[in-house]
Amino acid sequence: EEKINLDAVAECWTLRHFEEAVLCELFGYKNSHEYYEDGSSVLFIKKIQTPSLFLISKDDPFLGRLPLPECQENPNTVLAVTKRGGHVAFLQGMWPFGHSWMDTVSCEFLKPYLEMPLARL
Repeated sequence: EEKINLDAVAECWTLRHFEEAVLCELFGYKNSHEYYEDGSSVLFIKKIQTPSLFLISKDDPFLGRLPLPECQENPNTVLAVTKRGGHVAFLQGMWPFGHSWMDTVSCEFLKPYLEMPLARL
């Protein structure tokens, strides 16, 4: 049984339209919003017990919403939001030769924890 409407797929001009025509149909979601909410890590933030940094950019094409209330309620999380950075790049300098400053920020965040005795974590 074919669940994907190939004519609908051929009409897709955006990722969101493709998700609705394919992923939502395949997995039984009403729309892409429901699909993203169900698969979001936001549901797990309240359970985080290890210090964690969320580095999110506002221009991330996959960003649904900022997990601000969830991060504010959990003392083990830090939410850092930037204007630009895309989904995973956070490049500094001219593309494609720039380096990802996400690595630097992540190491700075982790440094005090790496220097701490394990029993204190």
